[in-house]
Amino acid sequence: LVSTKVIVTIFSPDLTNQSIKVASQLRDAGINTELYSDEAKLDKQLKYANKQGIPWVLVIGPEESKNDVVKLKNMETRKEESLSVTALIKKLK
Repeated sequence: LVSTKVIVTIFSPDLTNQSIKVASQLRDAGINTELYSDEAKLDKQLKYANKQGIPWVLVIGPEESKNDVVKLKNMETRKEESLSVTALIKKLK
């Protein structure tokens, strides 16, 4: 059973397409990706990732979207970093 490596959160309804696009890019790169399909507060999405044991959470907020980056959160260390999608794929592969 392949477990989810990263979950792409949905920051807000207007950024949903951005999240879907990045999730597709990750899947195309062979990274097991889940897209949080519910419109829920970010906190709830993080709790879900924790409960499911998903090691990485991806956040694309207005700031990230504007700068064409994504925020990657390591659920174990709680560290966050901003990366381009290309750098993200390299890191998660």
